[in-house]
Amino acid sequence: RKISKVDVKRVIDAAQGDANKADRLLSKMPYLSKYEKTRSVE
Repeated sequence: RKISKVDVKRVIDAAQGDANKADRLLSKMPYLSKYEKTRSVE
């Protein structure tokens, strides 16, 4: 599955500079619903 630019921005915001956290979120993003993606940043 592809990841959109918006999802990548969400991952960067949520990871807050932590590369490991960013990698984990990127691997999970394609399987999350739109609501879950929004909540992952909060």
